[in-house]
Amino acid sequence: MAETTALIRPYRPADHDAVYDVCVRTADAGGDARGLYHSDDLMPDLIALHYRPERLVWPGLGEYPAHLHIDLLPPFQGAGHGRALMETFYAAAAGAGAAGVHVTVAKANTGAIGFYRRLGFRPLELAEPGETTVTCLGRGL
Repeated sequence: MAETTALIRPYRPADHDAVYDVCVRTADAGGDARGLYHSDDLMPDLIALHYRPERLVWPGLGEYPAHLHIDLLPPFQGAGHGRALMETFYAAAAGAGAAGVHVTVAKANTGAIGFYRRLGFRPLELAEPGETTVTCLGRGL
């Protein structure tokens, strides 16, 4: 098997199509969602929700003001790339003054929940945000 390498760098507009591809290929609780919806662009188009960050502000997140979301394709999983992405994000969030970070994960995505737990995230007890298919985890910086 060939070694899979990765480089962590800021997003560039030329990355758009690759980001869409990764998003749809990890949108089914971490698995491939291609062909599940009318258009494979549906799940990546939901990235637009992040342009309304106020929807992610739930009561109880004061200690964890930074929100993150990562997706890794299978060849990049289990090789330390996810941890490296997380460490990069922690440094940026701490540099911006955040005391902690939180993530929401589909409850069905047990692999991702385990990954975050191994990185020190813990389940957060929040006022019911109206969403019952996700769990929220937080970690101090």
